[in-house]
Amino acid sequence: MGGAFHTLLGGLRRAARLTVLYDGWCSLCGRSVRRLDRLDLLSLVQFVSFRDPGVLERYQVDATRAQRRVLSIDARGRVREGADVMVQIALRSPLLWPVVPVLVVGRLLGGQRLYDAAARRRVVLVPGGCAGHCGPGDDPKG
Repeated sequence: MGGAFHTLLGGLRRAARLTVLYDGWCSLCGRSVRRLDRLDLLSLVQFVSFRDPGVLERYQVDATRAQRRVLSIDARGRVREGADVMVQIALRSPLLWPVVPVLVVGRLLGGQRLYDAAARRRVVLVPGGCAGHCGPGDDPKG
């Protein structure tokens, strides 16, 4: 009985896994990821900086798309963006379940536009380039 339960539990965990691709050069994004990671009591969300070498290729994601919005990829390979990712993260963390209705209603009432406005204004600090400040789509190497 115990073995079957653990097998079922493992299958459910794999089905609920979520990979979140965030901008590792964005200090706000990094702080947010650290906070969300601490709230991920079930260890269902894996945060990966799309700026790390090979990540875009591994997940077959376009760099421009990743620079514009946070992306998530679920166990079935479905990709979501921006405000929809926030809902997906909250659904996987029991501590965030109370805010899920607010996130869903907000998303329906234009939350993606608000997310996009905030994302366009974020500060991206590029290691070794842009004299310490670049916009989300700037390339420090030219």
